[in-house]
Amino acid sequence: MKTPKGWRSMKSAPTDDTVIMGILAVYKRGTAFIQWERHLIAFDPEAGEMSAQVEYTGWEWNDFQYWHPLVPLPPPPQDLPR
Repeated sequence: MKTPKGWRSMKSAPTDDTVIMGILAVYKRGTAFIQWERHLIAFDPEAGEMSAQVEYTGWEWNDFQYWHPLVPLPPPPQDLPR
């Protein structure tokens, strides 16, 4: 399967507890229909598996095919209006 535009292979995914967006193809039984499922995931290097501190997906790390970094949020404003 060709890597979808904008996504990265899981071979290059961070394994240092960094939270990322992972996607995997889910096939509808008896058809060729593919639905992409997206989940927030992280790999726990101490446990050697998906981090339980993020979203529980029911999937394993190796089930995911592609990933994308989360866009970092800007820091909150320093000056609050009064």
